[in-house]
Amino acid sequence: MTEDGTADVEICDRQQANVVGITPAQRFIASCSGAVLTAVFANPLDVVKVRLQKQTKPMQGIFNYDNYVTPLDVVKIRLQSQSKPSLHGRCFVVNHGLVDHICMFCGSAFQKFEHNYRFNGTVDAFLKISKYEGISALWGGLSTTLIMAVPATICYFTLYDMVLSELKEKYGSQLWVPGLSGIVARMVSATVISPLEMVRTKLQAKRMRYSDVYAVLKTLTQRFGWRSLFLGLGPTLLRDVPFSAIYWTNYEIMKEKVLKHLGREETNFTISLILGAISGSCAAVCTLPFDVVKTHRQISLGEMPLDSKPKTMSTFRSINNLFMEHGIRSLFSGIVPRLVKVAPACAIMIGTYEYGKLFFQRRNANGLLWKGLI
Repeated sequence: MTEDGTADVEICDRQQANVVGITPAQRFIASCSGAVLTAVFANPLDVVKVRLQKQTKPMQGIFNYDNYVTPLDVVKIRLQSQSKPSLHGRCFVVNHGLVDHICMFCGSAFQKFEHNYRFNGTVDAFLKISKYEGISALWGGLSTTLIMAVPATICYFTLYDMVLSELKEKYGSQLWVPGLSGIVARMVSATVISPLEMVRTKLQAKRMRYSDVYAVLKTLTQRFGWRSLFLGLGPTLLRDVPFSAIYWTNYEIMKEKVLKHLGREETNFTISLILGAISGSCAAVCTLPFDVVKTHRQISLGEMPLDSKPKTMSTFRSINNLFMEHGIRSLFSGIVPRLVKVAPACAIMIGTYEYGKLFFQRRNANGLLWKGLI
């Protein structure tokens, strides 16, 4: 501490920034920024990765030139669905982050990426795709990613932060608080999104328009009841809820220990980036069997005619069937592309989100709240 008390003032300012809250709108902006940046930065990596893999082992009929969004997840799904019937003529579009979506298209819409040049590594692929197809090809399907992923990501992260703040205020920094906050946030967001995902998958599988949403809802509910709108929610929750609990518990524990070791009062972008990647990787490995089951459920859902009754099987029975028929490896198929995708996605998302929250906390602590607008 200096004689004029400068050090005390700085410490006081940091502590004040930590306790000053941020508004829901500010959380919205922070999570939205993270979701957008994750999509923007992850998309080129996905495009290059799948093009390299495709030239080694072609995956006929799985890509749609205008609609593929996260090819690493496409590769993962191909690995996980090897025990399913042929997937020729179908395209899976799975968005980034902690929420997955699968779209299916058929027929003449598919392109095969025919070209007469080969890639000699990642850097060479970046250069050749940019040169021969234009730099925009690295962001193919980005608009679709943003439309599907951003709202779900905003809902999840904003809800988690709000629940975490409430629980910490009542119970303090208990070990179980981050995990429970993640569980609540994931259960609510997944349940809300599930009917929309069900309808969207049906629409795209049948090549229908989004203006027909009401007709689809009416048909499904009249024939099979409201429960039909939540088909697949079980394996989704069994994968995403443990993922969320493991992810947030590890992240918050590691963050607390790292900040204490460094003698810091608050995190920064780099710390959050590294811890997010580690936490996401651990959670992805632990929940991979549920991800495999979810993939099988979504494939079956997309192939199912609109007027057919959904066939349900318990998640654990599905896991047992996969294990008995294809061995333990089938429950962990697609682990490499899942890790390669989840680690950077979680890192960018949490790094940006934490930085955004800290930015608004400091502004609010300094009396610079944006004139009641935010």
